[in-house]
Amino acid sequence: MHERLAPLPSSLELFEVLRSNGETLADELRERILALGADAALPLIALLEDEELAREDAPGDGWPPIHAVDLLVDLRAEAAIGPMLAALRRGELEEVLTNRIVVRVSELGASVLEPALAELSSPRDRDHENALSEVLSQLGVADERIWRAIVRSFENKPGLGAGFLANYGDPRALPLLEGNIYAIELPQQNTMWSFDLRELVDAYEQIGGELPEGLANHVSDLLAHEEALARLSAATPAVSTKVGRNEACPCGSGKKYKRCCLV
Repeated sequence: MHERLAPLPSSLELFEVLRSNGETLADELRERILALGADAALPLIALLEDEELAREDAPGDGWPPIHAVDLLVDLRAEAAIGPMLAALRRGELEEVLTNRIVVRVSELGASVLEPALAELSSPRDRDHENALSEVLSQLGVADERIWRAIVRSFENKPGLGAGFLANYGDPRALPLLEGNIYAIELPQQNTMWSFDLRELVDAYEQIGGELPEGLANHVSDLLAHEEALARLSAATPAVSTKVGRNEACPCGSGKKYKRCCLV
């Protein structure tokens, strides 16, 4: 006598399972949804656009829209580009959903260009503008509008924008990076100067290779000063004033430190 097998879930039931899925998406569920092809796009977009599902106290702890983003990109669903970019307006940069969209939507390539530029024409705030600039910088598309957008982000926050310049890879970025590296002089009131320095140097090396001798000497002097300060600090016990990356920024912006004065 053969054992009776349970019926396979219907397509509708697959998305109901996904609606309450936690952080780990089972390979079987993922493959069954992807096997639906274009028919999976609309239900996944609906999950992405459901703001309640993005809440950490919602079924699935906020993960269903994040899984939807991954699945939509894996499906190469260009119809999801607009909804994904629109979702960036709702989130903060430190949120997992926002980060996942920024990282993955650019995989859809040149199709993202015009929708992202349209969003950038009326950004919600500076964080939203930076998120869109990062998306544009990763498209692998040469366009003067992208160049202008990432330069604006760089001028606002060099430590953050340096990465966008590195992604884009235009040699015109080299004098901008060099000028900002030389502009770092000691002593510095900005406690984040060493973070900015490393981001600027990494971007320069990604685009232009080895630093010119004079610039390399300037960087070495700065890093030597940092090491001397670290040794002095270690030899002088003091009350720690270090702010954790996920703590509120001491500037009073209301944002987490890692997404405010840390960048």
